[in-house]
Amino acid sequence: MQQTYEQLNGIKGHLNNVENINLEYQKKLFNQNELLIKEKKILEIFLQEIEESMLQMTEQYKELAEQTKERDRKIEHLNNLIKIKDEEIEQLKKEIEELQLNRIELNNIKLNNEQLNIDYENIKADRDGLQTQLNEFERIILQMTEQYKLLANQTYERDKKIEQLMLEIKTMESKIEEKTRAFEEEKLKVWWDKLLGN
Repeated sequence: MQQTYEQLNGIKGHLNNVENINLEYQKKLFNQNELLIKEKKILEIFLQEIEESMLQMTEQYKELAEQTKERDRKIEHLNNLIKIKDEEIEQLKKEIEELQLNRIELNNIKLNNEQLNIDYENIKADRDGLQTQLNEFERIILQMTEQYKLLANQTYERDKKIEQLMLEIKTMESKIEEKTRAFEEEKLKVWWDKLLGN
């Protein structure tokens, strides 16, 4: 992000330099145009004098023709200068258009940076929300783990008690079987005794 701001500052400085150059160049063009206008007026006066001289002094026709030729050369030169200036003005217009495009691009970069900041804050908020949920899940898991340990201990104790009860039941069943067997033997003995008359 710091690099983006540095790039923006660089573009801004470039734009300011281009604007300063543009103003200086326009001032220069204005001065040159003023000079051209003055020269044009001088030429117009000069042309008028030549035309009057041609009417008044035909004997100076050759000289005037030469002067006219020189005038045409100057006009051609001026036309060439004007053509060059027109090309320079067109180039300047292109540079101004590029400058405007750079400004638009700069605004787009600013908007993109603002959107990136908004996205960053949203992602940060989502991350904080997820972290809160994760902490809650960890708390629930720890609580469930403790409950599971307690339940496991209770189950273990219960299984031990059941095992102990099963042993006691088996012991009691063995004792009952012994007593039943002894009772049957005693009963059988009494029966034999009665049968034998004892």
